[in-house]
Amino acid sequence: MGTAGQASTANAVLSDEELAGELRSLKKWTLATYILIPAAFTVPFALLWILFLNEMFAAGIVSGAGGFVLALTIGVYASKRGAKLKELMGNTLTLPMLCEIFEVKEYSPLKYISADLVKAAGLIDDWERISGSDFFEGKYNGINVMYSDLQLERLEIERDKNGKEQRRYVTVFKGQWLVCDFGKELAASVRLTPRKGGTKRFRKYDVSKSDVETENAAFNKKYRIITYDGHTAFYLLTPHFMEQLAAADEAADASTLFCFKDGKVHIALYSGRDSFELNGVKIDSVDNVRRKFRRELKYMTDIIDELLRNDRLFKQV
Repeated sequence: MGTAGQASTANAVLSDEELAGELRSLKKWTLATYILIPAAFTVPFALLWILFLNEMFAAGIVSGAGGFVLALTIGVYASKRGAKLKELMGNTLTLPMLCEIFEVKEYSPLKYISADLVKAAGLIDDWERISGSDFFEGKYNGINVMYSDLQLERLEIERDKNGKEQRRYVTVFKGQWLVCDFGKELAASVRLTPRKGGTKRFRKYDVSKSDVETENAAFNKKYRIITYDGHTAFYLLTPHFMEQLAAADEAADASTLFCFKDGKVHIALYSGRDSFELNGVKIDSVDNVRRKFRRELKYMTDIIDELLRNDRLFKQV
């Protein structure tokens, strides 16, 4: 599948051994970014404070300013280097792997699904800021698909005891977002939201009543069903489909949200992490990385396969 010409051109740039070296460099610079940029704003001011306490004002100003500029310069360089290497990894490793599974029309390591499309699904409430990466668009078994990592954040404003305003952004979703366009639609929209939301570390339990209840008690306990048409929900949620969804969700070690609306199926996997990252994989072989990336996509493709098994699921408009 996929844009074989793009993939072969990308693969011709680096050998697997050279690519492994670049991936190790990416991991190093990414770690440096996480360490140095916060350090640029904390260490110099700590040094400045210590010197001021010892009445070494001139030395404090020079040392603090110099330390800040040095740490920030290194941190910015590390960030730019990490972004450049991420783009290289996307074009030489991620794209060819995607082309094995999908017919890839477009791939961009630094783009993400639009805010309007995410809002239209109505799965995540109360967010103002969106970011993401690893966007691709194409086809899977004849179905148009769109995918990216996403992070959605909500602005929270609090006031301290002196009335001073404190503003901070809180993550309400971080994970993978897949949109499948079947070119057909259900008679009504159906949303499935997990009772246990968020990541494994930060779980929230939703006790709200579903609009409809199925005969599968375990599924009712796991998901809240939101729809104005119970007949459509029952038509969609066959016993086998509910079993597959519940089993796949457990295997993914994450919370999965679904929206069936306007001929599209949104699958939002709240994993708390980005896909196609190098964490938790030993880069002694590029094949190790490829296997990890394929495993990350398998959950999403399994869900699409399950949807495709139900020929009666959608009606032609």
